Amino acid sequence: MSRKWHVGELFDEAGSAAQLAAGSCFHKYVAAHYRRGQSLSADYLERLCQGAPVELDGAAAERIRGLVAAFQASPWAQRTVPAEAVEQPVHLVRQVDEAIVDISGKIDLVLSNQHQFVDFKTNRHLSEADLESYALQMFIYQQALAAQADDGDAWRPLLVHVTPEGIEEIEVGPQRLTRQQDCLRQALSQLVKLELSQQRPPAPPNAPCTDCQYADWCTGVDSNKEEASQ
Repeated sequence: MSRKWHVGELFDEAGSAAQLAAGSCFHKYVAAHYRRGQSLSADYLERLCQGAPVELDGAAAERIRGLVAAFQASPWAQRTVPAEAVEQPVHLVRQVDEAIVDISGKIDLVLSNQHQFVDFKTNRHLSEADLESYALQMFIYQQALAAQADDGDAWRPLLVHVTPEGIEEIEVGPQRLTRQQDCLRQALSQLVKLELSQQRPPAPPNAPCTDCQYADWCTGVDSNKEEASQ
């Protein structure tokens, strides 16, 4: 069995749909800023807000403007990075029991000359539980970069917490990262077991409910019950 997961599937991102959309808009703005090597117009930011996957109310749109303003006022906005350093895709392959698991993700910034990678976070507050979840994400990125560069675990992760009030840099230390080896193994093992438990045989050609949404695995339930359940 082989399975591909995105790193975001390994933990639940806290926040409402609007808050998560605001964070996504901010990340798109930052990526475009670094790729273009210059500050972007207010119109560009407004278009990002209008293209969000969920409708943003006035408070959410105002928060995005505050996040961008805090970023622009920080030294991070003055950095110049090569285009390939922005949202760099990575993969980490692990064998879990009988399964080969490929975990993919995108790192906000990879600063190769400093052997450091950066992930921007826009939570209103970062709790200890948040930091532990993000440490797992950072561990995956660290291991993926190390495998890609074949240089051990020397990559240093940095969380950059952005709020409208300002920016805080949080280093994810070795002790916190070391704990994530077992956490990753356990998380992947649970996901693999869940995946296997949910597998169903394909429906036979003469299944009585071929129009049902469950037809891809149903092996022939009572058609009257099926119609009643829809």
